[in-house]
Amino acid sequence: MKNILTADFKIPAFLYYSWRDIGKALMFILLPNIFLDITALSLGISRPLINWDYAFPTILMLVSSPFIKFIAVALFLFFLLFDIVMLTMQIFPFMDLAAISYLAPFIVNAPLRYIIIVVAGAVYALVMPAVMWKSSQYVKTGLTIALYLLLLAISYDMRFAKYVDETKKHPDLFGMGNHYFGNSQVFLFERQMYKGFFQAAQEVPDLIPAEYDAARFKFMQPQSDKLLLIIAESWGYPVNPEVQRATLQKIYDKQNQLEFLHDGKLTTTGSTVQGELRELCRLDTRGGYALRNVPSEKYADCFPNQLKKLGYQTIAMHGASSLLYDRNSWYEKAGFDKTWFPEKMPSEKRCYAFNGICDSELLPYVRQAFADNPNGKTFFYWLTLTAHVPYATEDMRNPRLNCAKYQLPEGDICNNMRLETQFFDDFAKLIDDPAMKGVEVIIVGDHMPPIMGTLKPIHHHLNWTSVSWVHFKIK
Repeated sequence: MKNILTADFKIPAFLYYSWRDIGKALMFILLPNIFLDITALSLGISRPLINWDYAFPTILMLVSSPFIKFIAVALFLFFLLFDIVMLTMQIFPFMDLAAISYLAPFIVNAPLRYIIIVVAGAVYALVMPAVMWKSSQYVKTGLTIALYLLLLAISYDMRFAKYVDETKKHPDLFGMGNHYFGNSQVFLFERQMYKGFFQAAQEVPDLIPAEYDAARFKFMQPQSDKLLLIIAESWGYPVNPEVQRATLQKIYDKQNQLEFLHDGKLTTTGSTVQGELRELCRLDTRGGYALRNVPSEKYADCFPNQLKKLGYQTIAMHGASSLLYDRNSWYEKAGFDKTWFPEKMPSEKRCYAFNGICDSELLPYVRQAFADNPNGKTFFYWLTLTAHVPYATEDMRNPRLNCAKYQLPEGDICNNMRLETQFFDDFAKLIDDPAMKGVEVIIVGDHMPPIMGTLKPIHHHLNWTSVSWVHFKIK
């Protein structure tokens, strides 16, 4: 049996081989990268064109021993995991292995696009090793190894070279700068995580002071008796101020019913739950997502707990399952007396994102909370959901925003801004309700909207690491 690990190979004379042989060898070498490169290109995200991690399993696949081939398959799947995680982190910069493992059980309730991507990844993980196993029979072993080593040497020499010009203020593709001709996704993941996988996968997070300011500090002092804080899912900050004004137009149309009206932007990064902790507790999370296991004393200074001491009733509401990010646990620790989740509202209409309750269905709950306590103090917190990626057109009842007028690309950018505009149009109607008199309102984005499926520069339309806020008080 030919043993590739002990055999004495000579550098092949390439002229001895036909172009057909060389083409087969190159195709075999590039097999693990081609599909993922096409995927990255189609989603407008970044990836090394050649991932060095696949070199060892690809070479081992040339061994005739089935045992060695199984080892090659195991190594391929291991490196594929990191490759997929790094692609995911281009779209969701807050993602890591801990976050992905935490969110995996919720995939059945995820938008169809996510399910398709997960299924496609699973099929790829099953099919590609089989394709490589079969293809290894049709390539010249010595030629393939020599070509692979030559390709690795060239790409290593170019390891700092990129196929996107990042000397610009903003790169043209959405991603975090991994536009290398050749590099290791495991190495890039380690660099991204700083201390690597093991710290990222810690179960209990470490709550630390937030780096960025919270919009809720804009509440008037002394505080109003009626406070409404809304974190608007994926509400970024458009570059064109006319787009922002158009999004908020129905609110501005009610300006004569408001004591004041201000809007602006806030610098922030992270996930939705990090946006919540920023606004409610002036905290950030590192390490994991098991917020239920964080001791209650860590939440002692959260805004709802502060308001409870001042006699406010505190209410929280979200349209997705209370199990997601342990909101059924840490909301209470943060100081909420009452919580509203789909488990308590089974008959309300569902929208696309996580099969959650549509934001339009939850507006009456906001109104009712203030109507039920007209002379008392109330703090109502609402985390919206309908504008969650993938910005489903099925949930668009009112596509008022004219994207063509503002030269917004069709697809995720346009759909996101239309859903945000729809939300503010709906909320503006609530201003007319007598139960809302005297309510001071802050609406702020959680994070910049993730954008997929566009090769056009997004930075012409959205400010990087910025979210919007609007602050007003109803007369």
